[in-house]
Amino acid sequence: MKEEVIQDAVKLFDEVLTVQVSENPKELSADYLRIKEVLRKISSEQDKFVPKKDRLSKLPAFVEWCKKNNVKMDNVDIIKNEKGLSLVAKEDLSRDSFAVEVPRSAILTTDSNKINKGLRELFLTDQLVQRVENCPLVLLLAHEILDPNSQWKPYLDILPPEVGGPLRMSDDEISNLKPSPAHILSLQFFRYIARHYVYFLLMIHARESGKHLQKPTNDAIKKTLFTSKNFSFELYSWCTAIVASRVNRIPNLVQVGSRITTSPALIPAMDLANFEFVGDVNVAQSEVYYATPQKKIQLLIRQEVKKGDEILIPIGTKANHDCLIHSGFVPAEDNPVNIYELRLGFPKNTDKWKIVYAQRLGVLNPNEMATTFIIHLSTFYSHPLEYVAFWNFAKLFVAVDHTDFNTKDNVIKARDYVLKRFSLYLDGYKGLSEKEPQSVSQTMKYIWRMKNAEKKILEAMVNYFQQPIEKIIESNGPVYNKPTKETEQEPEISEVAAAKIS
Repeated sequence: MKEEVIQDAVKLFDEVLTVQVSENPKELSADYLRIKEVLRKISSEQDKFVPKKDRLSKLPAFVEWCKKNNVKMDNVDIIKNEKGLSLVAKEDLSRDSFAVEVPRSAILTTDSNKINKGLRELFLTDQLVQRVENCPLVLLLAHEILDPNSQWKPYLDILPPEVGGPLRMSDDEISNLKPSPAHILSLQFFRYIARHYVYFLLMIHARESGKHLQKPTNDAIKKTLFTSKNFSFELYSWCTAIVASRVNRIPNLVQVGSRITTSPALIPAMDLANFEFVGDVNVAQSEVYYATPQKKIQLLIRQEVKKGDEILIPIGTKANHDCLIHSGFVPAEDNPVNIYELRLGFPKNTDKWKIVYAQRLGVLNPNEMATTFIIHLSTFYSHPLEYVAFWNFAKLFVAVDHTDFNTKDNVIKARDYVLKRFSLYLDGYKGLSEKEPQSVSQTMKYIWRMKNAEKKILEAMVNYFQQPIEKIIESNGPVYNKPTKETEQEPEISEVAAAKIS
C-alpha cells in the first residue's frame, strides 16, 4: 500500500477518529465525507470484496453441511420470499417443541476452540477488542470469509450479499435520513466502525512494514490471514452489518465464579428465521434457548405454529431507527416498541440552580447540559405529565427562578415551549410522501417507514399539547400562585418529584 495512503489513514485516525464525537450535524457530516474519502483511497489499493450473490444455488450444500454437523432442521423448510430466505414449518408445531436445534460445535463463536490461534491471542490481549462487544465476532467472520478452507464455508456462502444500514448507504441515502434523529446516530455509528477498521488496518500494516506502530504490542495479527491487501473496509463493514443483524450471545464453555459470562455468536440455520415485533415477550412465537448440559441451541416454539407458517424470532425492544442502523431494515408493520428520541438541553449561560434541580430530578446527568428523552406513546399516555421527564425538564427550562416550577404561569409557558418544539420537529417531515414510495431503493423504503412512524409520534405529541390548558394543568398535578417575597419558599421538587418521573 502506498505510503501516502497510510499517512492519510494515520492522520484520519489521529485528527478525526480518536477525537471526541460531535453532536453537531455539520461537523459530523464534514467528518463523514473526510472519512469516506480516505476509505476510498485505501480501497483503491486493495483487493475488492464482493459477497456471493447466488445464495439459492448454495442451499443444497448448506443443508448437507447441517446434516454432517448434526444441525436438526427436520421440522422446517427454507424458502425464498420478499424478506430473502425464511424458515417455515413443515408440519404443525406444538408449544415447547423446537423448530431448529444447533450443536455448539456448529456455531460460529469467539469461544470456539477451532478458530485461528492468532485471532484467539488478539482477543485475549487487545484492549479495543475486549472493550467493544461484537468486535471479536466481526473479526472472526472476516477471517473465515478469507479462509478458503473454513469449516463454516457452506454457511458463509448463504449469508445475504446485500445488507442495509449506514455502513452500506450511499451519501444521498444518509442525507435522506434528515430530519430524523437517526441521521446523527448513523453518522456517529459510521465513524465508530471506521475507527475500529482503521485501527486494525494500521496494526496489520505495522506488522507488515514495522512502521507506524502506535504502541508496543504482540504479533498476534501476523498469525492471521489478514493483510493490508485483503482487509478492506468493504469486507469489514459487511461483516459488521451481518453480525449486528444476526448476533446472539451464548454462555462460554468455561465459567469462572458465579457470574455467567457469554460470547457473541452466529448460529447457522436458526438465523434464517426472520424477526417478529411484539410488545410482550410472553406472546412471542418462539424463544432462543441454550441447553447447557447438551451444549446446543434450540429455537423453541412458544405459540402453536401451523404447517406452512413462517417461523419468527422476537427482536426484543428495538425501535425502528435501531432496526435500520443495526439490523439494516425497518418493518412494514407497526412496531409496538417504537420510540422517538427527543433531544433537549440548556444553553451554556444557564443559571446553575436549574442544572442542580435538573440533576436532583433525574432528568439530567452530572456534567451534562443536554440529554435525550425517550417518547413511547403507550407509556406516555398511561402516565400524568407530572411523571414525564421531558415535561419536568421543560418546566425548569422556562422558569425564571426556583419558585416558578409548579406555578400556573410556568406550566403554561412549559406547554408553549414543548408545543413549539414538537411543531418545529414535525415541520421537518412535511415533505414526506403519504404513501411508501415504490420506484426507489429498498433502503429508501426503509427510511420512509422509519420517518413516517416518527412523524406519527410527533403528530400525537402536537395534538396532545394543543389540548385546552386546563387539561394540561390537570395532568401536571397541583399548581400554585407564585409566592410573594414575604411568603417565598423553595418548591418541593426533589425527592418526591424525582420518584415520580419515569
